[in-house]
Amino acid sequence: MEIKTGSDIAKISMDDIIDFMRTRPHSEIVTFQNTAQALIEQYGNGTSFFHIRNWFVDTYFPDAKVKAVKPTMLDKIMAL
Repeated sequence: MEIKTGSDIAKISMDDIIDFMRTRPHSEIVTFQNTAQALIEQYGNGTSFFHIRNWFVDTYFPDAKVKAVKPTMLDKIMAL
């Protein structure tokens, strides 16, 4: 698996993460399980995937770059 850009990050699925983690040492799998459990408890099942994915990318592909997000119309309004 190679992740370099925000586009690559957006394409990652939970199955991709699971497949990657299967190749890791047991200690890393336990860390992943504990982190995922904590994130799911904190954010719930609905949005926890994005937090898990972000942790995964930050941990295993720290050089992956995400393009700067342009502020939305609402962001501009709320910045007043």
